[in-house]
Amino acid sequence: MKEKLQKIGDCFRLPGVVVEVDTVKRGNINSTYCVTYENKGRKKNYMFQRVNTFVFKNPVQIMENIDHVTSHILQSHAGSPALHFHHTKDGSNFIFDEDGSFWRVMNAVDSVTFDSCDDLEVIRNTGEAFGRFQMQLSDFDASLLHETIPDFHNTKKRLDTLFEHVAEDPCQRASLVSDEIAYIASVRERAGELSERYAAGEFPLRVTHNDTKANNVLFDPKTKKP
Repeated sequence: MKEKLQKIGDCFRLPGVVVEVDTVKRGNINSTYCVTYENKGRKKNYMFQRVNTFVFKNPVQIMENIDHVTSHILQSHAGSPALHFHHTKDGSNFIFDEDGSFWRVMNAVDSVTFDSCDDLEVIRNTGEAFGRFQMQLSDFDASLLHETIPDFHNTKKRLDTLFEHVAEDPCQRASLVSDEIAYIASVRERAGELSERYAAGEFPLRVTHNDTKANNVLFDPKTKKP
C-alpha cells in the first residue's frame, strides 16, 4: 500500500516519501488513509481518499464543487479555516489510478470527531460551525455547482417515492411500521413545502450542507472549538 500511495502522492506533487499509512475506519462510503510523509527530516500527515464511485457516480463534478466552495471561503473570508485539496500539475484536484479508482488528497487536520456526544458545549459548537459555513457561502453563486445526485434532497419527490413503495409493499412489511407511515403521511404536505416553494421561484438558490451532524465537524482536541 505504501508504494501505491507514494505513486498517488507523486501525482499530487507531495514532497518527501511515505513512511507510515494508517487506515481510517470511520466513515461508511469512501476508503480513507492517513498517510505520513517525511521530507528533509520533517513529517506531515495527509488524508488520501479513494472515492466510492458506485455511490458517487459523478466524482469529477463533486471535486469541481469542492474547488468552488473551498476557493470561495479562502478568498472571501481570509483567515477562516477551509479544507485544502491538493492539485496535480494539470490543475486537477483528483486522479484516476491505473485500476480506474478515483483518488483525492487533502491536508490532514489535527482534530477529533464525535459520533455521539452529551457535552452541551460540543453540541453548541456543532451548530455554530454549520451556521458559519452557511454564512460564508451566503454570497456564493450556487448555480455554479453541479447537482451530483439529482433530486437527492427533493423532499417531495423522496416522499412520493416512499409512498409508491408503501402502496406496492413488495416485502409485506408496511404493516410493521403502520404508525410511522401514518405520521409521515400526516406531515407529507408540510415536509415538501420548501421544495415546492423553491420550484415556484419563491426562494433563492443557496448552498447548504444537508448532513448537519456532529461527526461531520472537526474539533480542536484541546479547546473543542470547531
